[in-house]
Amino acid sequence: AIATMPYLPCKYHIVFRKKWIVVFFILFLASCGVRKTVPKGRHIVTKNQFDVSTDKLLDINLKSEIQSQVLYKPNRRVFLGRVPFFLWLYATGTKNKNPEMSDSTRWRRYLRKQGEPPVLLDSNKVSLNVSNIKTYLFTKGYFLSEVSYEVAIKKHKAKVKYIVKPLKPFIINSVFYASEDPALLGPLKSICDSINGQTKILSPWKASADILAFTDMRQEIVKRIRNKGYYAFNVSNITVQLDTFREKRECAVYINLGNNPGQSQHYLYNFTKPNFTIDVGKAQLDTIKYPKQLQVDGKNLLLNHYRINPVTVAKLIYTDSAALFNQTNIEQTYQSLLEMNLFSYVDIRAIPDTISHTVQVNIYARSFNRLTARWEPQGLYSPQGNLGTSVSTNNRSFGLAMLLSLSDRNLFGNAESLTISSLTSAEAIFKRGALDNFRYGLQQGFNASLILPHFNLLNNLTKKSSFHSRKTIISASFQFEDNPNFRRQTIPAGLTFKFEKPGLSLFYTPVEVSYLFAESDPAFLKSLSNVDSAFASKVLFTPLFIMATKLGIVYSKGLNNKTDNNLYIRAAVETSGNSIRWLSSVADPNFISNKTYSVFGVQLSRYVRGEFEVRYRKDLDELNTVVFKFNTGVGVPFGNGEANYLPYDKRFFIGGSNSLRGLRPRRVGPGLEPLSANIIDKSGEMLIEASAEYRFTLLRNFLYGAVFADAGNIWNINHQYAQAGTKGIFNPETYFNELAFNTGIGSRFDFGFFLFRLDWGWPLHDPTKSASDRWVANKFFSANYFKDESALTIGIGYPF
Repeated sequence: AIATMPYLPCKYHIVFRKKWIVVFFILFLASCGVRKTVPKGRHIVTKNQFDVSTDKLLDINLKSEIQSQVLYKPNRRVFLGRVPFFLWLYATGTKNKNPEMSDSTRWRRYLRKQGEPPVLLDSNKVSLNVSNIKTYLFTKGYFLSEVSYEVAIKKHKAKVKYIVKPLKPFIINSVFYASEDPALLGPLKSICDSINGQTKILSPWKASADILAFTDMRQEIVKRIRNKGYYAFNVSNITVQLDTFREKRECAVYINLGNNPGQSQHYLYNFTKPNFTIDVGKAQLDTIKYPKQLQVDGKNLLLNHYRINPVTVAKLIYTDSAALFNQTNIEQTYQSLLEMNLFSYVDIRAIPDTISHTVQVNIYARSFNRLTARWEPQGLYSPQGNLGTSVSTNNRSFGLAMLLSLSDRNLFGNAESLTISSLTSAEAIFKRGALDNFRYGLQQGFNASLILPHFNLLNNLTKKSSFHSRKTIISASFQFEDNPNFRRQTIPAGLTFKFEKPGLSLFYTPVEVSYLFAESDPAFLKSLSNVDSAFASKVLFTPLFIMATKLGIVYSKGLNNKTDNNLYIRAAVETSGNSIRWLSSVADPNFISNKTYSVFGVQLSRYVRGEFEVRYRKDLDELNTVVFKFNTGVGVPFGNGEANYLPYDKRFFIGGSNSLRGLRPRRVGPGLEPLSANIIDKSGEMLIEASAEYRFTLLRNFLYGAVFADAGNIWNINHQYAQAGTKGIFNPETYFNELAFNTGIGSRFDFGFFLFRLDWGWPLHDPTKSASDRWVANKFFSANYFKDESALTIGIGYPF
C-alpha cells in the first residue's frame, strides 16, 4: 500500500536541487556540442514551418493534418517542444575528435543509443514531404492544391517552410447509384442514406469530395451487405467514381456495385450447423454428468466431458443453422465466448460452399484451469500513519499483509465465477521520534463475489440492446479492524447488473446493504477537541444501516484514430433510505416526513450522493502528452435527526498523491478552515478538483518527466437539516477564492511491471492559512519556501 509523503527534511531538498543544477549544466554543455555531430558542408534541420492559405470553407483540422503528412522532421523535442533533449544526449556521447570512435566507450554507446543523431537537410526528403502533402489534400477533395517549399540557412542550421495553398475543395452536387445485380440497388440506396445521415459525406452542396471518407464508406457498405446474407460480397465489388467540373469546383459521385467474375448476380448464403469444439487441456472433467458430444438447438457441440451446461454454450453461438449469413453474428459469438472467462483462446473459421451457397462455421476453444489459488504477501507503509479506515494521525505506521484468494471459473457449469479472498494485515503504530511508544493494529477482511454472465433479472429488457455483455454480480464482505483506539466492523453486501459494449459500461445496483458498527476507547474521545469529539461520536462511532441504490456509467473512447487521444467520463448517483421511506409513507397513515428510521434497532442512514469525473489525454507526439482531469461530487444527508451527517465512508476527501500534490493530504478544507493539530481527517459533503499534467520522455522505456498543476477543495452543504454552526459552507460567490492551488514537477520510472512515481509539489494558494498568507506563491523565491511549504509524494502508476 503506497501512501503520500507530505514532507522531507531540508537536506533532501538541497540535495535534489543540487542534482538538478548538475543535470541542467551537463545538458547545457551538451547543447553547445551539437555542432560537432554535423558534417562539414551539411546543415541540421531545426524547424519545419507551415504557411497554409485558408478560406471560409477550409477544414478546421486541415492544418494539423497537413503537418502530420511531413515524415521528414527535425529532431524530436521535449519541454513543450522546445528542448532537443535526445539530440543533446547523442552529442554528449559523441567524441569531438574522431567521432567515428564514439561507440568504443560503453557510456558513450549508451547515450548515443538513448539519443538520436541530427536530422540533416536533404532536398530529396523535403520534396517527398511536398508530394505527401499534395496527395493528402487530393484525397480530401482539394484537387487543385499548390504546395512548394523554401529553405532558410544560417550557419550550420536550416529551417524549412512549406507553403500550402489548398484553394477551394470540390463540392458534391449530386449522387447516382447503379448495380449490376438489381436486387442490391434498393439495399445500396438505403445503406448510403443511413451512412449519410450519420456522417453527411454524401450531402449535395454541403459535403466535399472526401476520398478518404469514401474509402471508409465502402468498408461500411460491404459490412452491411454481408450482414444481409451476401457472404461473397467484398470491397472489390464497389467502385466510387467522380465526375468533376473544374470551373465550378463541383463533382458528381457515382456509386456502382459489380458482380463477381463469371456470375450474373450475388447469391444469398445460409449458415449450416455450427461446430463447437473444446480443447479441455488440464481442466477438470466429469465423464458421467457431462457428455462428450451432442447437438443442442441445431449446433454440434464437442465438449469432451468439459464441465459446462450445453444449453449455456449453445445460447452464445449466434450462427444459427439455416439463418442468413451475418458477419456481425460471428463477431458477437467470438466476443461472448471470450467474455465467459473460461477459454484462453477462441478461433472461429467460416468455410463457404459456393455450390450450395452455405457457410460452415467451425469454433475452436481452449479452456483455462477451472480452479486457481493465489497468495500475495504485501508490505505496508503509511507516512501519515493510520488508525483504521476512518481516522488518520501524524503517526507513521509500518506493517505486513497477506492476501489469499481462491477462484472457481465455472461454479455450477454455467460459467459462473466465484472468488473468495481474505486480507489480513498487522500495522505497527508509533509516534515520530518516540519509538518506545509502540502499538499495533490488526485488520481482517473476507470478501466473496459471484459473477453470473449473460444472466440477470433485466435480461428480457435487454435482449435486443447493443450491449453484448450482461452480467450479474453478487458480492458480500466482512471487514474487522482492531486498533489501539477503537474497533470497527463493516458488513456490506450488494447485487449489481453490469452492461458493457465497446467504450461504454453501465452499472445498476438496485440494492446494496451495509452495516457499520464501531466502538471507541473513551480516553481516545476525551483526547479530541469538543468539535472533533462530537463529530467522531455521531459519524464514526454511531452504528448505521445503509440501504443504497446506485446507478453509474463509464464512457471511454479514442477521439481520433490517427493520434492516441482518449476521453474518459465517469458518472454515478447513489441514494439510501428512500425506498423504506416511500413504503412507510404508503403504509403508515400517520407518516411523518422528517422522521428517522431504524432497521433491527440500528439507525438507517438517508442521503443522496452524486459524482462526475472527466479525463482527457492528448498525445502531442510520441514524446509529449498533455492530460486533464476534472472531478466533482456532492452528497446531501436528510431525515437523520440529530445525527444528520453523511456517513464517513460516503464523504469526500482531497489531497494526496493523486490530487493537490503540493499540500498535506486530507488536511485541506472544508472551505477556509485552518490547519489544526486535530487528528480527524478533513472531509466534506462537496468536492471540486481539477488537474493538468504535461508528460515528456527523458530516457525511452524508463524515465519520464512531468510538470503539473492541481486545484480544488471540499465544502459542506447548507441543506435543510444542516447542523447549526457547520463550517465551510459552499458559497457560489466566494468558492473560487477558497480553492487550493499548487504546481510542481515529477518523474516516473517505468520498471515494466509497475511505474514508480515521484512528485514534488509547490503550493501557490493555501486556504488553510490566514488571509494575508494564503498566496504562498509570493514566497516562492525565499530561502525557506521549498523547505517549509513544498511536499514530496510517491505513488504507483499515473495519478490519472
